[in-house]
Amino acid sequence: MNTKLISRQSDHLLIFFTWWWCDDNQFINHYYSWDLLLCRDYSNLDFDWDFSQYKDINLLAYSAWVFVASLLKDILPNINNKIAINWNPMMFDDYFGIDKKWLNLMKNLSESNCMDFIKSFLLFDDADFENFITTPSLRSFDSSKNEAACLENFSKKRYTPMIFDKVLLSDNDNLFYPHTQQEYFKDYKIIRDAAHHTPFLKYRSLDNLINL
Repeated sequence: MNTKLISRQSDHLLIFFTWWWCDDNQFINHYYSWDLLLCRDYSNLDFDWDFSQYKDINLLAYSAWVFVASLLKDILPNINNKIAINWNPMMFDDYFGIDKKWLNLMKNLSESNCMDFIKSFLLFDDADFENFITTPSLRSFDSSKNEAACLENFSKKRYTPMIFDKVLLSDNDNLFYPHTQQEYFKDYKIIRDAAHHTPFLKYRSLDNLINL
């Protein structure tokens, strides 16, 4: 795993398990008042941090990385507020997990059609796309494709799902099925959004996501 701490000299920390293809550049224009630990590129699950300086820690986990957060939950610090965005911990479950057709589609992405996939399935409208390309990821396509391939190998690990405090689900998610997500999280506090799979592009302040 690749991690980067962006410090605001705060004793509050937000751990953000970001999305596939992500890097630091995509959060240049976001506001956050806390220290931010960006976790991205999940080609491995190496994670070793000293959190002792923080008195308050929150967690955002987005998409397939809600599953990754569950794999790491036993080594994470005590977290006050855990928020899942558009996915659940059972990524490869036959019912709650990813549809095999989407998994096969992601496996067969090429550099030439990857941006079409992102525009069609991850973003809501042209404004989302403009936000996305304004501060694009600087990672290579091969790096991102390898990351996606590693997720299936991680599913062979034994783990228990993380319990979240709040869940943000998009009603118009074109990648994962909203009805199965709502069923999985039926006993949770659910915040619903009209976006597609990537709702947080419209939240220019990560603090707003924490306080949903």
